[in-house]
Amino acid sequence: METKAIKNRGVIITVLLTALVLSCTFWITAALIDVYKIAVVGAIFEILWLPMLALTFGAPVAALIFWYKERFRISSVFLYLLLLSAVSVYFIVTQD
Repeated sequence: METKAIKNRGVIITVLLTALVLSCTFWITAALIDVYKIAVVGAIFEILWLPMLALTFGAPVAALIFWYKERFRISSVFLYLLLLSAVSVYFIVTQD
């Protein structure tokens, strides 16, 4: 039974990390380049911004819940996932 919990933890970490890296990359790219300069890129941005916004604010909540389940250990991966999400939120807030 313990091995299943360890495998599930690894899957959860992988999914959250992938989601947060994708979200952070999306917002950093949107902040650094003019997405509306090329029509196709602007259209893709317009399609993806709402799911990325939900992902940006939903993934940290999930990371916080799993960090709570690990009793807020400093060595937990979920803490670092939470910090990565803070970077992503920073780029959303400071975007012009």
